[in-house]
Formats: sequence, structure tokens, C-alpha cells
Amino acid sequence: MNRPPMPHDFQRAVPSFAATSETMTDGAVLSPLQVLEGGNVSPQLSWSGFPPDTRSFAVICFDPDAPTGSGWWHWALLDLPAGVTELPAGAGSGSLPGLPPGAIHGRNDYGTKDFGGAAPPPGHGPHRYVFTVHALGVEKLGLDDDASAAAIGGTLGFFALGRAPICALYENRWNAARGRDARVLPSRWDRRSGRSRKRTRGVTGRGCRRHQARPRGRPRPMPRSGELPVTAPAVS
Repeated sequence: MNRPPMPHDFQRAVPSFAATSETMTDGAVLSPLQVLEGGNVSPQLSWSGFPPDTRSFAVICFDPDAPTGSGWWHWALLDLPAGVTELPAGAGSGSLPGLPPGAIHGRNDYGTKDFGGAAPPPGHGPHRYVFTVHALGVEKLGLDDDASAAAIGGTLGFFALGRAPICALYENRWNAARGRDARVLPSRWDRRSGRSRKRTRGVTGRGCRRHQARPRGRPRPMPRSGELPVTAPAVS
């Protein structure tokens, strides 16, 4: 399957350094704590090995797989002093707990100035959530908390001395047509009608598989708000 490019593929190449997390692993499934309708808590992050002339850091989270044409920005934390090399879990809340004065949150694509967790649409397959620590050659980016995500991304690319990415995955397998978590075949999911076109593969009993024929007649309406485990906007 062809997938959208990673967020740094179009930016100037810079050296990489190390980033680690106690709450997520590169290439593994994202914890429910980092899901919008789960804990909605920003992950713990630590980093080291950055360029010696680093003067500040920024931390972002971006989903290139969101069906928007331009991805989805979940988090943009800017103007962290060079002496900060760790963020505790939950540092992405709007109150900036434990962070030094001067650090700011940019506006994410939910329209809030904090961390917004994963919320991909049902049946859209696994999404990549790229958490990146940027080492920067300036103390301040010169942006305020109302700057657009595009302005933040472009400015980070210009001033970056190094990057440390961690990429985690998350998939929303909720089957809106059947009202429960099932193994949906994404290629057969029709988001317009809110039902499967052919069959939905479920798991019942003790591991036995059961195939159900597609519903006949009029398409089923999408459930009302509150009936899905991930509510709108379910795009990223």
C-alpha cells in the first residue's frame, strides 16, 4: 500500500539523535493513554546526543496518514530551553506542568493548545504517529501560540540542527455497522453508507470465525454521538 511521506521527508536533512519513551516504543502500537477518547495524555519523552550548539528544543506529533490531504497535527511544544532533556507524561496538557517559563504550545489541528490524542476513522487502517524532538539553533522560534501548524513546521525545518523521531501506530477497528469492535476489512468499508459493502469478519466464541452477509435494503445510518468509542473528529 502506498502511504503518504513522513513529515520530515521534504525538510532539510539534519543529523539524528536519540529519543526514548517509557510510555511508547518506536514501531509498536500506541498506548490507549495517548488516544483521544482514552487517556489523552502526552507520552513521557527523553533525549540525548543532540548537537552541542543546540540552543532550544521543540516537540511535535504528526499523523501523515490522516485523510485530510495534509495530515494532522496533534502536538506542537515550542521554545524549550537547551537544558531540558526530558518531558514527563502529561506535560502536553494546556497548563504546561513542570515546564520552564517561556515554553509555549502551538495550536494543533483540533484547534486546542495542548496535546490531542489519536482518533483515526473506523476502518481506515493503522495510522503512524510521529513524535519528533527538534534540536534548534535559536533560543526562540519567534512564533506565538496562535501560529499555524504549517508555519511551525516550516520554521522548525529552517532552524533544525538535529531530529529525534519516534513513530508509533494506532488503528481504530470499531465497526460502526455492527456496533462493536470487529475485524473490518478496510477495502470493503463504505464510509458514505456506514456499513460494509460485502462482509464483515468477526470473531465469536472461542476463536471461531463467522461471516455475515451484507445488510439488505436501505443503508444503516451512522450511530449518534456517544455510540462510537472514538468520536468526531475521527480523522487522525
